[in-house]
Amino acid sequence: MQTITINNLDNIREAAREFISRMGDTTVFAFRGKMGAGKTTFIQNLLKQIPKNEKVVIIENDFGEINFDASLLSQ
Repeated sequence: MQTITINNLDNIREAAREFISRMGDTTVFAFRGKMGAGKTTFIQNLLKQIPKNEKVVIIENDFGEINFDASLLSQ
């Protein structure tokens, strides 16, 4: 398991680039953190770094009556 720590939003784009550089041939990833930790924001920035012709599937486990993240990640 590898860990990339993001201490503030100013570093999130660089963290996304670092994540992609470490991906190698791995095709499945899990992101974990407390609610409000920035997982969705990181994934959004990560998706901006991936070429448009790449296929990406996101399986999301969202809690609560309103699924906020699904609408953010579907854009």
